Amino acid sequence: MSQKFINKIAIILSWPREIDLYSSFLNSENSAMFDFIVNDTKSIEKGRNKSNKLIQDLLKIKKINFKLFSEVYEKVKYKAVISTGEVSAYKINLYSVSRFIYANSIGFFLYLTNISNLLNHFFGRPFTAGAPNSIKIGLDWFPEKKIGNISIKFPDGADLKLKNYPNKIYESIFDVFLSYQDIDLNLINKKFRNKICKKILYFRHEILNKDEAKAELIKEFNLDPQKKIMVWMPSHVDIKHEEDRNILDWSNKIYFLKKFYNLIVRPHPKSFSRNESTIKNLEKHKFIIDNNHGRNISKLIQSSDIIAADYGSIPLESLYLNKIFFFLDMFSESKFVKELTDVDSLEINIRRDLISIQQNLNKSEIHAKIKESLSYDYQKQINKKKLEIFGNNKGLSYIELINFLKKL
Repeated sequence: MSQKFINKIAIILSWPREIDLYSSFLNSENSAMFDFIVNDTKSIEKGRNKSNKLIQDLLKIKKINFKLFSEVYEKVKYKAVISTGEVSAYKINLYSVSRFIYANSIGFFLYLTNISNLLNHFFGRPFTAGAPNSIKIGLDWFPEKKIGNISIKFPDGADLKLKNYPNKIYESIFDVFLSYQDIDLNLINKKFRNKICKKILYFRHEILNKDEAKAELIKEFNLDPQKKIMVWMPSHVDIKHEEDRNILDWSNKIYFLKKFYNLIVRPHPKSFSRNESTIKNLEKHKFIIDNNHGRNISKLIQSSDIIAADYGSIPLESLYLNKIFFFLDMFSESKFVKELTDVDSLEINIRRDLISIQQNLNKSEIHAKIKESLSYDYQKQINKKKLEIFGNNKGLSYIELINFLKKL
């Protein structure tokens, strides 16, 4: 069956948080040039099917028209497609099953005997097929080329894994790469040939009335206007035996800060969709929990006086906004952190010059670190680090990007 051609650009929404990520496209006068495609592919990935349904519900509330992935896949071909590359439906086939068996046998043996470290030294990869922590019976799936003649990689965040970025598989999947950082584009140009690379602004952070947003937040959560607003934004730790440990460990240690700050916790959407027990733990300590999946994250960050972060993109987004933030570290033997360190993850890299709080500190030591982060000298360090990571040169504005897309 031949595919119907549509002279528009498809934007694939793979996770609820991408509604906020693509907010400039969804709410602009140029939205007619796009078709918004919601991922509804059935998946064995924990929490994925629930998230797919949530995307649809949120778009309906916002009265934004959309199509389902199942309605266009192999039926429609667009001029171009924009995607974060996170459809990740975990397709199961003979190869994926064989890989799963290998990882649980030979791969696990290589890991236990440390032979994987030797192989990684000589060949640049450990040959464990993800053992012991990232063993999946299905494989990530990238359908972008089936949907658009030109495929465009949209940055889902600034938290790069420098050692392995970009993923080699992206070379055959994407024709155009967009990025917030020079370091990102330099790595792509070095690794891939004949790819179009464009630096863009962090659109969702560009236009905002901060005072108005802060007033709205105070009213919404009935905050004490005499206290500073601290927003705790833990990332999702998706690793065996450590999932949500960054939330569970720290919730027992920092709830005392409610006495000194308006403390709002905003868990990662995956934590909401996968682990109800984690949210109940936060409720037990009577945290103010932001569970608005349609939240404008830029408003939340910019309305705060200080951000408590750990991993993922939030530390980098706070840095982009010159926002005061500090790190809440995982426990010292964390395999999740070890993996991030091994791949030279950017959110690990920037810790060297910024404030990190370890779990062995007592309450007074934790509070002293937070007070230090509110100092003028620390703000100067934040500004300096932003320049190092994001550079001086501004990227394409939203309008400039739209003009670029029209010429494709």
